[in-house]
Amino acid sequence: RYLMNKARLGAPSGQVCLSERQQAGRGRRGRDWVSPFGANIYLSLLWRFTLNAESLAGLGLAVGVAVNRALREAGLTDAGLKWPNDILWQNRKLAGILLEMTGEMSGPCAVVIGVGVNVRMPASAARTLDQPWVDLETALSRPVLRNQFAAKLIQHIICVLKEFELFGFNGLQQEWAQHDLANGKPIVL
Repeated sequence: RYLMNKARLGAPSGQVCLSERQQAGRGRRGRDWVSPFGANIYLSLLWRFTLNAESLAGLGLAVGVAVNRALREAGLTDAGLKWPNDILWQNRKLAGILLEMTGEMSGPCAVVIGVGVNVRMPASAARTLDQPWVDLETALSRPVLRNQFAAKLIQHIICVLKEFELFGFNGLQQEWAQHDLANGKPIVL
């Protein structure tokens, strides 16, 4: 909400908001995002596009590529992408992405990209989760410096947004497909 308000007031691209916890964290379809204090990364980034809303198809998938790049740089090479907005490790949710857009359908728009990464999730906070989960420290079997990882994450997201502006999702589609957890597997809709 903070960055959406800033966007309405004309804030430029690249504004980042990090929070130690969220009182109303949310995922897709209005699901709650469990946000215990000082445990994980709760990040939002504002980006302005001159493209129309239709040209932003695949943006959430592109951000998934950015999150996966940051995870690989941190040493987690076997995380995968679950369409449309989840990053999983060994079939357990590690991170999620949520996009919110404001602006004209046919003209420039602003997008707030929300990324939540489980870094050091206390088991007591996760009791309310309705799906298997994991945190980065468990997956890596070592402590993770949240600030350092958040900086890498921001760097990779900005890099991918610049790529997306130039080439759309087409420029990232092959990389996304390499980490697509459903690729070549039967699924039920």
